[in-house]
Parts: sequence; C-alpha cells; structure tokens
Amino acid sequence: MAETFNALISDHSFHPHSLAATIVVIPKEGKDPQLCSSYRPSSLLNSDLKIFAAALANRLQPVLPTLVGRDQVGFILAREARDGTSQTLNVIQRARLSPMLLLSTDTEKAFDRVSWPFMFATLRAMNLPPKFITWIASLYSTPNAKVRVNSVSSESLRIRNGTRQGCPLSPLLVALTPFLASRNPSWNLYDVTPLSQVWKAPLTPTRYQLTLTTSSFIFSIPKVV
Repeated sequence: MAETFNALISDHSFHPHSLAATIVVIPKEGKDPQLCSSYRPSSLLNSDLKIFAAALANRLQPVLPTLVGRDQVGFILAREARDGTSQTLNVIQRARLSPMLLLSTDTEKAFDRVSWPFMFATLRAMNLPPKFITWIASLYSTPNAKVRVNSVSSESLRIRNGTRQGCPLSPLLVALTPFLASRNPSWNLYDVTPLSQVWKAPLTPTRYQLTLTTSSFIFSIPKVV
C-alpha cells in the first residue's frame, strides 16, 4: 500500500474504481423530508483511500495553525467554536461604546461547493510542497459516486466539485478554501489564476473577520465598510 501511495508522486492517479464512493443521505432533524436540502450526504469510501487521506490529514493538521489566522477556529487543532463566540461577545460589548457593524454570513452546502481549481490555486499560493499537492490532487482525478436511497443505488455519477463528507482530509480543505484565500494579506494571490478575480478587502484595525466552520462574522466601523 505504501508503494502505491508513493507512486502517486509521479503524477499517477488512483484507478477510478478506487475513487468510487457510495453516497448515503442522512435526514436533518426538524427538516421537511420532501426537500433534497433536508438531507446531509455522507460518502462511504474505500478503506485504502481513507487510509491515504488520513495520512495526508495527519501531516496537514499540525501545521494548520501556522497557515491559518487566529480568527479562524473551525476544524483547526486546539481551537474551539467557543473561542470565536467569546470574541464575538467581546466585540458586541465594545459596540456599546462606539458604533459598529456586525455582518453574519453562512455558506450553504460548503463541502459540496468547493471549486477544485480555486482549492488547488489556494494550496499553491500557500506554498505547500508540490509533492503534497500532487497527493491531494490524486484524490480528485476521477472521483465518482452512486447515491444509495432505500437500498437502491443510482447510476455512477462523475464528481466535478466539492469535498467529500466522510473523507478525513475534507474538513481541513474546507477550512482552507475559500474563506482564507480571499483575505489573508500575507499570501500573494493576485498573480494566481483563478484567485486573481477575488476581491480582497485588507484587514485593518477597523475591519475584522471571524470564521467558525462554514459561518463568518465580519465586524467593522460602518464608515469603512
């Protein structure tokens, strides 16, 4: 298995059958069962693929805190959502002394809507090792899936975007893409396509963004929004 994984460095990819997944849908509590949006998809992956993804996640997780600003708490080692909640409450308390704007945003189906070109451009802009990016790319070469509902599987579907819920590496990629790539002033993103099209407002003492998991809070003095 180690030889197979190391062979991916030479731009080899997994066999399409290895990248196949069975998607099962889990109903969300309190949602209308007649709507597709009321279900959460979970990908059942091959064991060898999950072992490989877990190995990559174990290498990436320890360095995430150095890549991601302190205002990002979702999926980051040794950071918790309550840290962000405390910061938000502190800012709200400060707003009692001076006017301030609070904008709360939420990304719908964040895992499913990750753009692969954007994701890999982000990884390159962060100067991750090319070998490591090649390994990640091998997971997204020819992924496909069948949706299983009521013990019946659909025809095989080609996956063209998103990260799989059920993959050990997926939450870390979601944490890096796209929230941080569009706003970290230390990364040279304007020279990278497709990131060159991203509007990036510089973070200043008068503008601050806090990202939890798939939600963001933006604080600003109204005159500088």
